[in-house]
Amino acid sequence: MAKKDGCRRNRCLAGLTLLLLAGAVAVTGCRDREHKAASCQPPQIPAEELEVLDWGFRFATAIPTVRSYLVTRSDAQYEVLKTYLHHGLADEVESRLKDVGNWRRGQLYTDLAAHYARAGRRAAAEKNLDLARQFRDAIDGWQKTRITAHIGQVHSTLDHTEEAGRLETDLPEEESIRVTKQRIEDLAQREGVQSALDHMKAREDTESFEVRHAVVKGYADLLGHPDASSGTEAFSEITNRIEGLIAELPPLMRQQSLRRMAMRAFEGGSAEAGRAVLERAEEDLKSLPLNARFDIPLLVGLAQVWSEEADSPERAAVLMEDAAEILEQQAQKIRPIYRMEAITALAGGFASIGREDRARDYYGRVLDLAEKQNNGRPRARIVAELCASMGHYRLTLTEEFEGRLERMLAGLGEPW
Repeated sequence: MAKKDGCRRNRCLAGLTLLLLAGAVAVTGCRDREHKAASCQPPQIPAEELEVLDWGFRFATAIPTVRSYLVTRSDAQYEVLKTYLHHGLADEVESRLKDVGNWRRGQLYTDLAAHYARAGRRAAAEKNLDLARQFRDAIDGWQKTRITAHIGQVHSTLDHTEEAGRLETDLPEEESIRVTKQRIEDLAQREGVQSALDHMKAREDTESFEVRHAVVKGYADLLGHPDASSGTEAFSEITNRIEGLIAELPPLMRQQSLRRMAMRAFEGGSAEAGRAVLERAEEDLKSLPLNARFDIPLLVGLAQVWSEEADSPERAAVLMEDAAEILEQQAQKIRPIYRMEAITALAGGFASIGREDRARDYYGRVLDLAEKQNNGRPRARIVAELCASMGHYRLTLTEEFEGRLERMLAGLGEPW
């Protein structure tokens, strides 16, 4: 993908609404990937497709529980466990919770509560919500505030209106927006899109890029509602509000927002609108100076939407090859840790468009880099995140790959 020399970081997206006002086609399925695991019947996943996640958790849990390593350990564990939950496998998460330390355990309680609430299992949701509150009350710092925000989200999903509203009011702005975002999703389902729009309007007046980004994402999510499809008044109002906010976002947030808009437009039945936003996102990305660390995952993300939502595998394949070319040209200019993240993103992208051969090649390259790490802690973290990615796409382990994992796990130790 060729890049222009100039950088128009705040270029206006004027005309976005006109591009979006296109015809609609019907689509079916659950609202998004996370909700699919909770609210639809979970797939019966063959055991061999889950083996890689078990390996990932073993690597993460091999990291010592000493204070200076605990964040790395629990973050790596969380990456694996949220992948289990993505597949609807809450029992697998619950069976491993005892091994998770620091605030991530509290977050997992809220993740489980939200999962069960969306699945209509109210008793299980309330149980995990209570465990999250107990955990929250035993800690301090920003982690306590973050878990409280997640608790507020669950209250909203469970229709605990008063408690969700109280937390939305009491929390700091950049945490309360998490509750607001969940509330507008729930309001749209219970009372209609206009109620959700009215509720979100007050959050537009902010100096925080993070909050503004969350507001845009909240509005984008409403495009997935059946009453906000292309041609409706709700669609026009939503896209007008987004247009007024998105041009002020930094490039990375703007790209993420456009991708989300496209995904939700497809989910809401507005296929032509979704394609228009994808085209706009590609044009916007081309206008920015090359930054391989960010461009590779952004291109992969666009390719996945073209493949999974727009049914355009050829377009997706072109973007994936663009991303691969950037990696080959820029690999040595990317810091090693970010290089591994970029390669993992490429691997996942090729897996998502059905190119398992290319995906396995890139996953193997990540494992090569992990083996070269001098210390055990980064080796374990890299492998855990690699396994989480493979598990997300349900790739089975080859005998050769599993043998490498066995040798690496046995060799973990000092120096950490």
